[in-house]
Amino acid sequence: MHPSVRVLAHKPLISFIGKRVWPATAGPSHPHPAAPPEWQKSFSERAVPDSSPRAPQDHAVFLEFWDAPARFSKTIL
Repeated sequence: MHPSVRVLAHKPLISFIGKRVWPATAGPSHPHPAAPPEWQKSFSERAVPDSSPRAPQDHAVFLEFWDAPARFSKTIL
């Protein structure tokens, strides 16, 4: 018996119907079902789609890891 012949005859257990198609736009935003009720109520106010990847942020962004505060560095165990 030749092992290479058996490898060539392998048929996957799953089959795909067609090519993968990605939607042109993202779907509507909605809160996670397990989110707290107060977050679900105010989700539409917070969910603002970002039109640019460089949207202004309300927290500090560190370009280099050594610029970040010590609490973000790896601790020695």
